Amino acid sequence: MSTEVATLSTPAKATLFALAKSGSLAGAVCEDSKLYLWSLPEGRLVRTIDVRGRSVDLIAMSEDGAWIAAGDHAGGYTVWVTGTGARQMQIALRYQF
Repeated sequence: MSTEVATLSTPAKATLFALAKSGSLAGAVCEDSKLYLWSLPEGRLVRTIDVRGRSVDLIAMSEDGAWIAAGDHAGGYTVWVTGTGARQMQIALRYQF
Protein backbone atom coordinates (compact mmCIF):
# COMPACT_ATOMS: atom_id res chain seq x y z
CA MET A 1 0.00 0.00 0.00
CA SER A 2 1.37 3.42 -0.92
CA THR A 3 1.30 6.49 1.28
CA GLU A 4 0.93 10.05 0.02
CA VAL A 5 3.91 12.07 1.22
CA ALA A 6 3.09 15.48 -0.26
CA THR A 7 0.76 17.25 -2.64
CA LEU A 8 2.77 19.35 -5.10
CA SER A 9 0.99 22.29 -6.74
CA THR A 10 1.97 23.29 -10.26
CA PRO A 11 0.82 26.28 -12.33
CA ALA A 12 0.73 24.12 -15.47
CA LYS A 13 0.33 20.44 -16.31
CA ALA A 14 3.36 18.38 -15.31
CA THR A 15 4.85 16.30 -18.13
CA LEU A 16 7.94 14.79 -16.44
CA PHE A 17 8.75 13.92 -12.83
CA ALA A 18 11.88 12.93 -10.89
CA LEU A 19 12.48 12.08 -7.25
CA ALA A 20 15.77 11.97 -5.36
CA LYS A 21 16.40 8.51 -3.94
CA SER A 22 16.86 10.17 -0.55
CA GLY A 23 13.22 11.31 -0.77
CA SER A 24 14.22 14.88 0.11
CA LEU A 25 13.56 16.55 -3.25
CA ALA A 26 11.15 16.21 -6.17
CA GLY A 27 11.28 17.87 -9.58
CA ALA A 28 8.85 18.27 -12.47
CA VAL A 29 8.90 19.85 -15.91
CA CYS A 30 5.58 21.48 -16.74
CA GLU A 31 3.90 22.64 -19.95
CA ASP A 32 4.88 26.25 -19.08
CA SER A 33 8.53 25.32 -19.91
CA LYS A 34 9.70 25.48 -16.32
CA LEU A 35 11.41 22.92 -14.11
CA TYR A 36 10.06 23.09 -10.55
CA LEU A 37 11.82 21.69 -7.48
CA TRP A 38 10.13 20.95 -4.14
CA SER A 39 11.55 19.95 -0.78
CA LEU A 40 9.91 16.89 0.73
CA PRO A 41 7.99 15.93 2.75
CA GLU A 42 6.66 19.49 3.27
CA GLY A 43 6.09 20.02 -0.47
CA ARG A 44 7.57 23.53 -0.40
CA LEU A 45 8.58 24.97 -3.78
CA VAL A 46 12.31 25.78 -3.48
CA ARG A 47 13.41 26.55 -7.04
CA THR A 48 12.13 27.27 -10.54
CA ILE A 49 14.41 26.82 -13.55
CA ASP A 50 13.42 28.14 -16.97
CA VAL A 51 13.85 25.50 -19.71
CA ARG A 52 12.10 27.53 -22.43
CA GLY A 53 13.39 26.97 -25.95
CA ARG A 54 14.10 23.31 -25.26
CA SER A 55 11.99 20.26 -25.89
CA VAL A 56 12.75 18.44 -22.63
CA ASP A 57 12.10 14.72 -22.98
CA LEU A 58 13.63 13.41 -19.77
CA ILE A 59 14.81 14.49 -16.36
CA ALA A 60 16.90 12.66 -13.78
CA MET A 61 18.03 13.57 -10.30
CA SER A 62 21.10 12.51 -8.34
CA GLU A 63 20.45 10.16 -5.42
CA ASP A 64 21.02 12.92 -2.86
CA GLY A 65 19.05 15.54 -4.83
CA ALA A 66 22.09 17.80 -5.28
CA TRP A 67 21.84 17.83 -9.11
CA ILE A 68 19.07 17.57 -11.67
CA ALA A 69 19.57 16.93 -15.38
CA ALA A 70 17.27 17.53 -18.33
CA GLY A 71 17.74 16.15 -21.81
CA ASP A 72 16.16 16.04 -25.23
CA HIS A 73 16.10 13.61 -28.14
CA ALA A 74 18.46 15.84 -30.11
CA GLY A 75 21.21 14.91 -27.62
CA GLY A 76 21.34 18.09 -25.56
CA TYR A 77 21.69 17.67 -21.79
CA THR A 78 21.97 20.26 -19.03
CA VAL A 79 22.82 19.66 -15.37
CA TRP A 80 21.89 22.16 -12.65
CA VAL A 81 22.79 22.41 -8.97
CA THR A 82 19.44 22.13 -7.23
CA GLY A 83 20.47 24.24 -4.24
CA THR A 84 21.24 27.32 -6.34
CA GLY A 85 19.71 26.68 -9.76
CA ALA A 86 23.13 27.33 -11.30
CA ARG A 87 23.89 25.50 -14.52
CA GLN A 88 26.69 23.05 -13.74
CA MET A 89 27.34 21.74 -17.26
CA GLN A 90 25.94 21.27 -20.75
CA ILE A 91 26.60 18.14 -22.77
CA ALA A 92 25.88 17.50 -26.44
CA LEU A 93 25.76 13.90 -27.58
CA ARG A 94 25.90 13.64 -31.35
CA TYR A 95 25.38 10.43 -33.23
CA GLN A 96 27.91 9.87 -36.01
CA PHE A 97 27.76 7.07 -38.55
